Amino acid sequence: MIIDYSTARPTIATLKAAGVTAVGRYIGWDSVPGYQSIAKNLTKPEAQSLIGAGFEIFLAFEYAADAALKGATQGSAD
Repeated sequence: MIIDYSTARPTIATLKAAGVTAVGRYIGWDSVPGYQSIAKNLTKPEAQSLIGAGFEIFLAFEYAADAALKGATQGSAD
């Protein structure tokens, strides 16, 4: 099973119990000066823990849920 999550981070045990094999995590402007930090970005220790436990990780860049609605201009800026 493949899932993605942001601010609510399930434990490794919870992910394994659910049969998860890969997780999607976010990278973006979170915590960059001028942007609100909502703590959804993947951290290096979290990535190391997931990989060490045998999970695959895929990344998505997103700061705002409506960013895709702004089209190519927003994509270029991101």
